[in-house]
Amino acid sequence: YVKPDLAFIHPDDGLLWLVDWKTGRARLEDDLQLATYALFAQSKWGAEPEQVRGVLSYLATGEERRVELGATALDEAREKIRSSMSEMRSLLHDVDENVALREDFPQTEDKNRCPRCNFRQFCEGSAGIPGAELAGDPP
Repeated sequence: YVKPDLAFIHPDDGLLWLVDWKTGRARLEDDLQLATYALFAQSKWGAEPEQVRGVLSYLATGEERRVELGATALDEAREKIRSSMSEMRSLLHDVDENVALREDFPQTEDKNRCPRCNFRQFCEGSAGIPGAELAGDPP
């Protein structure tokens, strides 16, 4: 699942432009995020790497940076995704049933980190997922 900020065919060069707006400072993960979008574009839209242009736009500084999204970058992204998936699976209690146990993931003592945590659902149920209650998800 991906959600590019902007994807369009540029009228000047005929390339698929993938633009990601960032509100914070530059991070190493930013390039990987665009490469993931390019993998999606290749799979779903048939856009080959040489047909894709990646742009990161940092709103706070006005900086704009192009990201190389060639075959090598996409291969590296695939490997990082596979590695990440393998690491996540290794933490599951039951891989076949995709079950994780709450006790295997101790909570942080620093509650200031909670609002930005990707795993709030473990602690808060559906209340930890923005929009879940509105969508009628069960607790």
